[in-house]
Amino acid sequence: MKLDGSRSVLALAGLALSASALGGCSVSEPLQLRSTTSASDAARDAIVFAVADEEAGTLRGRFAGALLDAFTFRGVTPQPEARLVADFSVSKGPAEIGIQRPPAPATTLETGPDWIEPPRNSRRFDRCKAQELRGTLMLVDRQSGALVYRGTGTATECEFGEDELRALADGLVAEYLGG
Repeated sequence: MKLDGSRSVLALAGLALSASALGGCSVSEPLQLRSTTSASDAARDAIVFAVADEEAGTLRGRFAGALLDAFTFRGVTPQPEARLVADFSVSKGPAEIGIQRPPAPATTLETGPDWIEPPRNSRRFDRCKAQELRGTLMLVDRQSGALVYRGTGTATECEFGEDELRALADGLVAEYLGG
């Protein structure tokens, strides 16, 4: 009988440890960056970067401000005659939505999707409905039209504020500039 009592104490201790570990579960996933960069490193000290004034309070306008701050902090200044033109996009939405490449016309249904960014599956112990923040930064050479840099960053959290938006912008600019 003592043996059964020991087992139940061990079982309760195991349940307590499991419950405490599950309480720490969250949807937070750190910033992930992916990029393509050409061999050209020319003209990294100035960019053309324009955002319409009416976008100031929007997600796009706030991300533009964060990108501009990140560029300026690293010594890259916006100038109307600069060789590189910077453009960007930003979105926020449910992490369960993925992005896939359009299937080729000859593709059969059995092949499955070709994911650019797969959806995040809900997890049993998520403490909220996961949200994804995605930003893309592109720099194009004005003279040749060549894509100099294209980087995408994503982060998953329950909620996003200005700090996460700035971290995304800073990560993209830092990666473009090489660290």
